[in-house]
Amino acid sequence: MSVALSPDRVDCPSPGEWHGDATSVIEFLRPLREQLDAPGVLELCINRPGELLIETVRGWKAHPAPDLTLERCLSLATAVATYSDQEINQTRPLLSATLPSGERVQFVIPP
Repeated sequence: MSVALSPDRVDCPSPGEWHGDATSVIEFLRPLREQLDAPGVLELCINRPGELLIETVRGWKAHPAPDLTLERCLSLATAVATYSDQEINQTRPLLSATLPSGERVQFVIPP
């Protein structure tokens, strides 16, 4: 499973334009919110459960993230897919979307 989050915010749709309820997405992002909002963060990546990679202007650094289990990452991917009126599954393993707070996200699930 690979998740890439870019804190660079794009224009966020108003709640009336959302395809799904953002509550689940917001809840699953809770362990990442501090890092997403940190000054100087360019990108967050989860390439394996339990590890968060953070890119800043100084480069990439790995951080332990025990709350980021495979199940939680897959649940986040499913919640984002529902929120953005898309699918993510074995036949559609890629998902690009914009989160409720405006960050861009890319998911790739394992085969």
